[in-house]
Amino acid sequence: MDFHCRQVMEDDADFCQLAGELNQVLTKLTGDSGASSFTHAARTSQEAVQLVVYLGNKPVACGALRSHSSSVGELKRIYSKISGGGSFVLKQLLAIANELGFHQVILSTRLVNQTAVDFYLAKGFRPIAPFGKYRVSTLSICLGKTLSH
Repeated sequence: MDFHCRQVMEDDADFCQLAGELNQVLTKLTGDSGASSFTHAARTSQEAVQLVVYLGNKPVACGALRSHSSSVGELKRIYSKISGGGSFVLKQLLAIANELGFHQVILSTRLVNQTAVDFYLAKGFRPIAPFGKYRVSTLSICLGKTLSH
């Protein structure tokens, strides 16, 4: 498929639409939209990057990267409406993480979201120690991937 993406601001209509769809999917699957983990401050920091993936002119996937520390980026709000979109946005976000000098990217997802867990494991992510608010959660799994520069 001929995907292309663009970096957008946090209030971009296409990003907000896709993130809203993700909220609905996660609420149905887990009982929690996950939106509280993607705060305004995190979305607007200098290191925050939001991407929207398009197939033609139709927005089909999104994802975000923010700084967790000086050497670690955190992936957030990765969502795709069609096959291949998630892989495409993840590849783009990993390339940006490399450009920003991050040595590792991390994320958290709900254990019940087995599709997401399997996706990230297939992309080379491995379980890591829980971080941040996930240290006390038994509902989530934290995953990480070392980047090659």
